[in-house]
Amino acid sequence: DLAGKDAVFAVTVNGVYVIPELTDEFVVETKINEEVKTVAELEKFLKEQLRSQRKAEAEEKATNNLLDGLSETCQVDIPEIMINDEVQQTFDQYVNRIQQQGLNMDMYYRIMGLDEPKFKEQLRPEAEKKVRIRLILEAIADDMGIKPTEQDVADEYEAMAKEYGMEVDRIKELVPASYLSDDLKMRQALDSLKAKK
Repeated sequence: DLAGKDAVFAVTVNGVYVIPELTDEFVVETKINEEVKTVAELEKFLKEQLRSQRKAEAEEKATNNLLDGLSETCQVDIPEIMINDEVQQTFDQYVNRIQQQGLNMDMYYRIMGLDEPKFKEQLRPEAEKKVRIRLILEAIADDMGIKPTEQDVADEYEAMAKEYGMEVDRIKELVPASYLSDDLKMRQALDSLKAKK
């Protein structure tokens, strides 16, 4: 309607934002990292961060491709109860996440157009794949004679305590040593496979 016509608009300025000049003083003020105090150090830090991120993404992609290949090529008889247990564990994790977001499952089902049986059925293919990969890695670990040492388990407890900011004894109460040992066994088998690629 106003095309080609003069017009006057009334506006309210809520704030003026100025992009600060990138100086050493500005870098210190941002407190990105205690060791980063100059523009040159900031550039180096950001490049290293980006390189690390890309490396981690590439490693994750390679690992997923390796696991997908194992899952597709290895024949495994999977007990139905293991798949059902994995579906239930995954379902319980979803329920916890959804509740943390302030929703309840009835509300979630209405939004997604699902009910509990349909939702669990959607989780089944991924659960079956996880169980298949776990069984394959366990078999590979046994074949390679991989068995985590007590020191491996102790180191893992220490790492978990540090990561979660908890006492080691509390982590031991929450995570049984047998569970941790099984998890380490599979990770060590996977690391051995990746090293051979």
